[in-house]
Order: sequence, then C-alpha cells, then structure tokens
Amino acid sequence: MRKLILSIVIVGATLVACQAKKTEPTTAPIEPLSPDQILTLGDISDEPAETIAAFQPLADYLAHNLTSLGIKQGQVVVAPDLPTMMDYMESGQVDLYFDSPYPALTVYEETDAALLLRRWKKGVKEYHTAIAVRHDSGIADLDGLLGQIVAFDDPVSTSGYLLPKAYLIGAGYQLVEKSSASQAVAADEIGYVFAQGEENVLAWVLQGKTTGAAIPSGDLAELQADVQSQLTVLARTPDVPRHIALAWPGMTPARQVMLAELLSSLHHTPEGRAILETFERTSQFDALPPGTIEALQELFAPVR
Repeated sequence: MRKLILSIVIVGATLVACQAKKTEPTTAPIEPLSPDQILTLGDISDEPAETIAAFQPLADYLAHNLTSLGIKQGQVVVAPDLPTMMDYMESGQVDLYFDSPYPALTVYEETDAALLLRRWKKGVKEYHTAIAVRHDSGIADLDGLLGQIVAFDDPVSTSGYLLPKAYLIGAGYQLVEKSSASQAVAADEIGYVFAQGEENVLAWVLQGKTTGAAIPSGDLAELQADVQSQLTVLARTPDVPRHIALAWPGMTPARQVMLAELLSSLHHTPEGRAILETFERTSQFDALPPGTIEALQELFAPVR
C-alpha cells in the first residue's frame, strides 16, 4: 500500500510539473537598440560612478522627450581624458558633451562639433580668474611678479591655469614652469608651479610659499571677508562661459534644435529644476553670446 501511495504521489507531481511547464508564458526576445535610438551624454572624469549618477537623470529626461525622433534610451559615457573624448565625439559614440571653455574649444575645432548652448554650472553663467598676491607683499601691479613665482592649480584646469597663463602671455610676460616654489626665476620672467588643488593655491600664496596665485572668481567670492582682505588682486582675465554644451558633428539639425529647446526650458518646471540640481547644480542653459568662439580663440591663442 505504501509503495502504491508513493507511486501515485510521484506521478501526480510529474503531471503538475509538466502542466506548469506547458503553461509558462513565453517572452519575446528583446531586440538590441541601434546607436540612433540611444542618446549618449559624455564627460571626462576619474570618478565614473559619481559622474553617471549626476548625468543619468538628465539623459533619461532627454531620451523620454525625444521619442518622436526615434530615441528610446539615454545613457552616460565617461572618458578618461580629452583625446578619448574627442574620439568619442568624432565617431558619434557621444551625442552631447559639456565642459569648460578650453577643452570645449579644443573639441569644437578638432572634431567639428556643433555649438549648442551655454551651461550655468553651479549657478554661474561666466567666470574669470583673478591674479592675486598677499596684501602686505608691496606688489601693486603685474610687473611686480617678474622674478617671482605664481601658483596655478593643475595642467588641465581652464580657470586655474590655462586662462590666467594665456592672459599673462598675451599681456607680454614670459612664463616659465618651475619644479618647485624655491627655484630661482630670471628677472625678466614669471615662474609658475602647480599646487594641485584650489585650496593649495590659496594656502601657498597666503603662507608666502609663492608670491602670486591664480584664483577663479567663484572661489575668490566664496572666501570669508577676513581672508579676502589679506589679498590684493593685480589683474583679472576676461570673462568666459562657465561651461559649453557641444553636439556631435553628425547630429541632425532637427535633433539639435529639439535638444536645445529641451535644455533651455528645463529650469521652468519643478521637475526640470530638480534634474538640473542633480546635474552638478546647474541652474539653466541658454544661448551662447554672439562671437563667443572667436573671443575664446583669440584669448587662448598664446597657450595653443
């Protein structure tokens, strides 16, 4: 009897399993998306996880609102350096790229990318760099930096290096890189070193390690009054756009126009403002002022 019951249980279980297998719903295979169906935002960073987290909400929003043009998905691609980003832009692996003026100008010229908009990153539409010394240095103008050393941020910084260097060379000064702040500088030259960090730039000039420093206007404005009073600004560079948005050269005019409209209108809605806040505290996008590229080309000519 026990064997009979066991056989019935096994047969019943087998029938149930077969029936369950027969009634399982079938799922149609998902077709891979073509490159034309994916909108890709690109950035240069050594922290890809943070970059993707900041960019993905914007990529998703734009893709959702571009379905009429065949877009079905938004994604983010992070490049390790500028040459890689230029390859991505030229090949169409990146549709939209945002960066400060110098790298944006380089990508524009090297890849024939399309100028799209100005980006107000961290609420700032344009900025400049101040060239400053300690207030008690006795230096009153740029000639006082001859034979002295100035602290720059790092070699890839627009506001912390390329912009002030181009400005000083354009003003007629000869700049020479030094390996340390203690090296001697010829009387007819201005030496410079890289402090590798905005905080270091300020600390080095205040502590007397270097005579001068290149300080971006936003950083200078955020200093407490007692710290600002310790500095004398000798000169300031022209204002440049905080960030520039570029589109890959092969993007259709219709897609460019719709992207520009979407980005420019984001700050008008609560949803859009929330996305912009996540996107590195961007406050809005707007049109680039006429003549921007020509002005940047002239300004940066001494360092190119």
